[in-house]
Amino acid sequence: MQTQAPQRFIVSSTDAARLARLRTEMLAKDPDAKVVHELPIIDAIAVEVQDAGALRRLSFASGAQVQPDREITVPDLPAEPPGGPLELETSTNALGLPELWKKGITGKGVGIAVIDSGIAAHPDLSTHVIAFKDIEHHVDTPHDEFGHGTHVSSIAAGSGKASSGRYTGCAPDADLIGVRVMDARGHGNVSDVIAGIQWTVDNKDAFHIRVMNMSIGQPIDNYAADDPVVKAVEAAAAKGIVPCISAGNDGPGPMTVSSPGNAPSAITVGA
Repeated sequence: MQTQAPQRFIVSSTDAARLARLRTEMLAKDPDAKVVHELPIIDAIAVEVQDAGALRRLSFASGAQVQPDREITVPDLPAEPPGGPLELETSTNALGLPELWKKGITGKGVGIAVIDSGIAAHPDLSTHVIAFKDIEHHVDTPHDEFGHGTHVSSIAAGSGKASSGRYTGCAPDADLIGVRVMDARGHGNVSDVIAGIQWTVDNKDAFHIRVMNMSIGQPIDNYAADDPVVKAVEAAAAKGIVPCISAGNDGPGPMTVSSPGNAPSAITVGA
């Protein structure tokens, strides 16, 4: 008999005792089951099971909600960019940032959590990264096998030293907190992202995190109020963290914003 591949789900319930009972029963019925993430920020756990049917039956009996732990990715580049390349020194000038820098508004004292593929060693970033968390591998040394998180971090807070100031980020004196939730292909699971948001909220005061950037997304196939990652974004916003999230690269038509860019509290950016 062929063994089924394990499947991941997000199981949630606002009744903590009910969720605890379901966990106990699940582990008793499926010896290969395991809890992947604790997600109290959305009253949930992420689990990996062999018998998805048994999990659904247990959840139905307990009144808990079960959702597939879907894939979430770094957006693909648009097939046809709408215009020519916009260099970083052009965009910072277009935003009027040099005038703000002259007034001392440089992001100093503000922590930006970049929830992405990590942050690689780079002269423009090395003195800015004050903390790093790899959600999957639990490695605390900054790294990035995909490169997207490093790119985003440079836009947010690159010092510009490597280019003599030409390619300076928006907030060059801000601190960076790397939260790696994407693999070397730029892919991850929703529960990994929520675990990254959970860690960010838990460490908000330790690293003065005031902003979290998430240039990642998935197609919207659920109401925002029922979307686990949107719930986590809203919970982080309620704790005083400003969520800046990409709209995705599938525009400019209707219904092309990706999740969690549809979170009500997010500053959702299209480019």
